[in-house]
Amino acid sequence: MLKSAKTLTATLACALLCGCLFSCAQTQTQDPASLDAFGESYTQASEAIAERVDDPTLLAIRSDETTYGEAPRWTYLYGSQENSFMYTVEDGDEGYQASTYGRLEWPANSWESVPDPSEVIVGAQEALEKVREIHASEGPIENYQINLVLFLSGDGTVDASTNPMHWEVIVNAADDAAAETTDEAAGEDAADTTATETPSGTCYTVDAITGDVAQKVVADDNAEDEDAELPSNLAQRQAEQAA
Repeated sequence: MLKSAKTLTATLACALLCGCLFSCAQTQTQDPASLDAFGESYTQASEAIAERVDDPTLLAIRSDETTYGEAPRWTYLYGSQENSFMYTVEDGDEGYQASTYGRLEWPANSWESVPDPSEVIVGAQEALEKVREIHASEGPIENYQINLVLFLSGDGTVDASTNPMHWEVIVNAADDAAAETTDEAAGEDAADTTATETPSGTCYTVDAITGDVAQKVVADDNAEDEDAELPSNLAQRQAEQAA
């Protein structure tokens, strides 16, 4: 993708979104239909983008940051080889609407390499359930966000750690704005407000074809992300589930 698209791609890949947390039971589950990124929402998004371009190609999907147990709202990123533009399609007051996002100039062989959405075998619902099972030893999932990038052009303009055809599931992300604590000094009108760091949540990747799960580790803001092997207890749990 073009450098102008890096911000959106990063959001689709593993953004740290803010949201309200609440405690929920670990046994709580989603309605599979409500978490289907290729269900009714995708149908409506496909209809909306078809009104704008003749050759829409789905490039990525992201959900909003959602309280566990509730259905997310999906945003879809499309590209048009004919127009050399990208478009976002999201649910608004009047249903799904397509908006121009920015230019996208890929060579023909890149467009030919974009997987068809039908190649996604493991859906968002299954990906979240796999992460819930793996994350159980850490505690319940309170909120989540799910992203899927179908293809990267390999032109070096997007973080190479983004793994195409892998769901990225971010769980228990805290508000990305610093938390504030206020101490009022006795006899003073002014308040001393101090910012404190908040955790950014945990990110897992789930292969959209095989269902394999890994935890994605971010060392710092300037380091590349990398998929880390699951801790031994989690790896053992995953092996037992696959047996």
